[in-house]
Amino acid sequence: MSRTNKRLFCLALAGATFATVLFGGAACGDDGGSTSGKSVDEVRAALDEELAGEVSGDADKVLKHVTDRWLKTVLGTTRDEVKADPSKIKSEDAPPTITEIKVSGSKATVQVSFPPGQRGGFDYRNAADVVKEGGVWKLDGFHVLSAAKVPSGSKKVNVDLTDFAFGFSRKEITSKDALVFHVENKGKQSHMMVVNKIPADADLQKLLQFEGQGSPPGVEEVGGVFLFSPGDKADVVLKDKLAPGRYVMLCFVGDEDDPQHGPHVRKGMLADFTVQ
Repeated sequence: MSRTNKRLFCLALAGATFATVLFGGAACGDDGGSTSGKSVDEVRAALDEELAGEVSGDADKVLKHVTDRWLKTVLGTTRDEVKADPSKIKSEDAPPTITEIKVSGSKATVQVSFPPGQRGGFDYRNAADVVKEGGVWKLDGFHVLSAAKVPSGSKKVNVDLTDFAFGFSRKEITSKDALVFHVENKGKQSHMMVVNKIPADADLQKLLQFEGQGSPPGVEEVGGVFLFSPGDKADVVLKDKLAPGRYVMLCFVGDEDDPQHGPHVRKGMLADFTVQ
């Protein structure tokens, strides 16, 4: 995941750039989603080169195959910052599997499936936008897609993402229900949703001081969902019912308008709730 994906309490989503998460080690054989074998091969070759750049820390290879939009909205950085500090794009995370590639003219969509451990307690899918600019295929955008299967009988809870807040009805989240979060990004920036169980008497501001320094006592990871681009809507399945207790929902995407790329949680994008 991207370094933009800073998270509280050592959430397992962090630590690798998104191209690695999307494309490392994945095969794009007869997936039935290609409109042209040659075009798919070109996309694959471009992503392989980008991945090689991540593995080796070669900023030039990575920057060749990402747009400025990808850098800003997904990685939370700039070309100059990557050139000055190639560690921003270096990754060692385990790869997912490409499940579908569709190419139409100068645009492509790549759907992926993540290893279970990288999602925590959530089930959902992702897709990347790839565009051809100047004869070169480049990563351009990232989206959350609904889980392939939503269990029957699940209770749907609406969650609105705005700049910078979570909107949902706390009383709808209970321990007795299997939950599906219908998440919609209504903001102008990209957002994520991280959920953790916290002690009943926890001070949220003090917990935030642990960001990037390990897991505070009593905090339990539930999972996280990354990255909702503006306009994205998706049904995200919570695999297990929530145990009674206090929880917090947070967004660690970097603010696109902040030169320091400060995470949204620092702008108030967090919400605690109690499950009965």
